[in-house]
Formats: sequence, C-alpha cells, structure tokens
Amino acid sequence: MKSRNEIFIFSCHPQDVAILREASGLQGPVFHAVDSLVEVAHQAATRRPAAVFLGVGDDTLGHLDVIRTIHAVRNELPVVVIGDHDSLELERRSRD
Repeated sequence: MKSRNEIFIFSCHPQDVAILREASGLQGPVFHAVDSLVEVAHQAATRRPAAVFLGVGDDTLGHLDVIRTIHAVRNELPVVVIGDHDSLELERRSRD
C-alpha cells in the first residue's frame, strides 16, 4: 500500500484545518500540527513533507521568516500562507 503524503501545519485556525482535511478526502495527505517555528523548519528538513501550511496574522508576521529557512533546505517545498484576513502587506512580505 502506498504511504500517504504528510503536510505540516503551524498556527492555522482549527476551521482552516478542518476545511483542508475535508477537501483532501479520506485518501488524502496526513496532516500534522507542529508546535513551534523551529519544529516546522526541522520537520520540513527531516521528514520531507509534501507541503507546509503556515498561519499568519497581524500579530504573527514574524512567522513568515521561517519560509526562508525552509527554502534554504528544500527550495521546492510549497509553503502555503493562510492569513487571518486579506492583506497586501502580508502578501508582499510572504514573497520577500
């Protein structure tokens, strides 16, 4: 049996995680919540997930800094930023 892809989630709202799980279906990836930015970077480097979902709000813009760390180790790894609200500043900072 083929193993399912892993996706790591940090600081995402439970409602967002529920939508991701529902959209992925029963045979979709396995979602793992991680507790810190250090763990996000470590897991991205050592476990080889299919993607990382990163929750960011106005008070947690510093979370975006982990994207550079992840891409230094695995440039091809998709990092999906889920913002608390639409924000051009958030979009700009996530691409820097």
